[in-house]
Amino acid sequence: MNTRSVNSAAGVILAAMQQNRTPAGIALALEAAGLLMSPEAAKDMASVSTDAVSVAERAVEELRREHEESARLRSRLAELEAELAKYVGIEPTVADELAYASRVVAAVDALRLPESLKVDSIEAQYRCGYVHALADMRTALEMPQLGAAP
Repeated sequence: MNTRSVNSAAGVILAAMQQNRTPAGIALALEAAGLLMSPEAAKDMASVSTDAVSVAERAVEELRREHEESARLRSRLAELEAELAKYVGIEPTVADELAYASRVVAAVDALRLPESLKVDSIEAQYRCGYVHALADMRTALEMPQLGAAP
């Protein structure tokens, strides 16, 4: 005899009787409490219950990891937004960009090879062509724009 099962059944029967239940109502209360199962069915239910708890624990752990990752990503996003805020409103103007281009062209002009220098390799020809193209760009930048105010 399993004293624990008997005491559980007695408690369920007493509660059902205090509610003025019929014998069928008492049987339903015992079934709802899981006390009318065969030992095999009870064992299967306990196994399913254990499996459900295991699945729930894994789900909670996964949610905890996702929460931590979400918090880490929110923190990184805040850092990037703060970094971006440093640069908003200080973009270079067209005049700044033209001044930079002029400095680049001036530096290239300082490296210009004399025309009399003999070019004997394809690579050297390419470099000379590049230097001349930059010089042409500088000349174009220095020319007054059509329709611009004097």
